[in-house]
Amino acid sequence: MPFVLASTFKIKKKYLSEFNKRVRKHANNCVTKEVGCISFEVSSDRDDPRKFLLYEVFVDESDVAVHMDAAHVKRHLAATDSWIDGKVELVGMMNRIAAPNK
Repeated sequence: MPFVLASTFKIKKKYLSEFNKRVRKHANNCVTKEVGCISFEVSSDRDDPRKFLLYEVFVDESDVAVHMDAAHVKRHLAATDSWIDGKVELVGMMNRIAAPNK
């Protein structure tokens, strides 16, 4: 069953532009380099562009561990860890029930 990992966090203002570039590349790397990553969506808050929501969908829960161990993920986290303003909030780890698309 597809598995969802969702989190929110804020980026320090001075890193916002660079983070926007880097997170787009990171999302693409996850989907193209990881067999188990179905989707990696990045959204920013309309009222606070420093606040992000990451919504990641994996083939199953075991693919999350593979994702976290991937070299490109480790590089991204190492490069951006100090850019986070506060804590990363885990919104949920859930089984995906439905996902109709156009």
